Amino acid sequence: MTTYNLSYYKAALRGEKPEIHADHPQPGYYKTRNGRGGEWLPVAIWEKDGQLVCRVGKDMRDPLNVWTWCADKPVEIEAAKEAFRTGSWPGDVEVPASIGDNSGAVSIIDETTDYIGTAMAWLDKIGNVTSDQQVDMAANYAAHIVKLKSKVDAERDTKVRPHIEAQREINGTYKPVIEQADDAAKTLKKATAPYLRAKQEKAEAEARAKYEAELAERRKAEELARKLAEEEAARNNVPVEEVEIEVELPPAPVMADTRVSAGGQRGRKVSLRTVVTWEIEDYDKVLAAVAHHMDVVAAVEKAARQLCKAGQLVPGMNRIETKEAV
Repeated sequence: MTTYNLSYYKAALRGEKPEIHADHPQPGYYKTRNGRGGEWLPVAIWEKDGQLVCRVGKDMRDPLNVWTWCADKPVEIEAAKEAFRTGSWPGDVEVPASIGDNSGAVSIIDETTDYIGTAMAWLDKIGNVTSDQQVDMAANYAAHIVKLKSKVDAERDTKVRPHIEAQREINGTYKPVIEQADDAAKTLKKATAPYLRAKQEKAEAEARAKYEAELAERRKAEELARKLAEEEAARNNVPVEEVEIEVELPPAPVMADTRVSAGGQRGRKVSLRTVVTWEIEDYDKVLAAVAHHMDVVAAVEKAARQLCKAGQLVPGMNRIETKEAV
């Protein structure tokens, strides 16, 4: 009984061009034309019960009738399996079929998810791309995934667009009124500001006058106590420090709270609040202080890249070239 192995197939796949014997087919995966100038069909030759059997596309064939047509055309196992499964070669112009191509019963979401899973499983299996055929497979998987992505996005847009248009219509009705109300409220509050500021200034002036009057009264009492102490010390011929004079002093003055508000009799009270804003006085100093802030760095990098893409030379920018698959 003849024992078959894949030594011929592996050598041919490596491009070593082993000798072909017409009456000795060898196990492996190949391809052959479906008639003169026809499409490429996958070929699988394997041993079964001590004999070689052969499948070409969907049909079983005699390996002796197929061998010389496919012996010099070995293909990757994954490529042949893909062709058997889908009817399309990963390296062909037509991309591998996906689960929804024929039935139409599968959603584009499931179709895309399934196809991505198939492509990633293939990539995980081979690990690294090591042949032109694998480049074809990877490129066509990627191209078909991009097409599926476009279909997904188109379906998403179809479903989302009515909601967006409805949202725009609703916003068109309500937003102008909301903005008008907001502007009116701000205008009305702004109209009260001059009156409230004048009221605030008056309250502050009155509080300051009261504070100063109370402070003057206290100082006057302190001065009277000092004079009485000096007179008592002179009569007793002792130092002023040893004289104790009991004089009732007014309490130390405290500046009154001058926060003001208006309204409240029949409506809502309105008051002033302090609003703090900042403006740049010295741009260079400010820029030096925030030069390494993450937001500034991101903005500088974005602006510099835009200038570089426009062809301008930006000092400090480094041009980096890499080769990427497209």
